[in-house]
Amino acid sequence: MKTIAFILPDALFTSGVTGMLDLFHFANRIAERDSGPVLHWILLSENGQAVRSASGILLAADGSWQLAAGSSHLAPMPSSCLA
Repeated sequence: MKTIAFILPDALFTSGVTGMLDLFHFANRIAERDSGPVLHWILLSENGQAVRSASGILLAADGSWQLAAGSSHLAPMPSSCLA
């Protein structure tokens, strides 16, 4: 199973995160028919605390960025997802 870390900066666009999570969830549902879930994700913020989006929605983080430091699965969020 692949683990994907999302970095949550302050004032992010929630659709940039939630849209991807919806797609990953759907992919796991399809994969469950054959072999079970193939994707796992974690949401990370700078200090491990919740992050407020540009629209004011609070997103809970699973941990801090240091949790994924050095991980080969870590990729930056596209700048198009930032306010």
